[in-house]
Amino acid sequence: QRNLASTKNKRRLQTFRLFAFCCWSKLDFFGFCSATPLLLNMKLLILALCVVGAFAQLPPRCTSPLAWEGRLFEVDPARRFERFARMAYDASNERVAIREEVIEGETREYYEEIFLHRENLGYRINARTR
Repeated sequence: QRNLASTKNKRRLQTFRLFAFCCWSKLDFFGFCSATPLLLNMKLLILALCVVGAFAQLPPRCTSPLAWEGRLFEVDPARRFERFARMAYDASNERVAIREEVIEGETREYYEEIFLHRENLGYRINARTR
């Protein structure tokens, strides 16, 4: 604790020395030292409001788009498996549609999947046997 207290005192002393140097030299950038007490208080108030305003701003939350489409490609050479799919997502109606081509060995299948999340239903349709 003593070490921490001495570190704080050193920082305060450095800050005071910097302020005194600015005031007694020609480096009075903001005009703090040449101002009357009323102007000094006003400048400090404006500076404090700017700092508070900067920290009070909250960044907007990240959101995903309400509707989007994508592609999926999956390959497993050991199983001789390939999957090509197109996916569409609709957040406002809470549904997902997937059209896919699945190749397993020499067999090629086509599927359409529909997920209706509001109704809690899902359908997988084989496009060959419809």
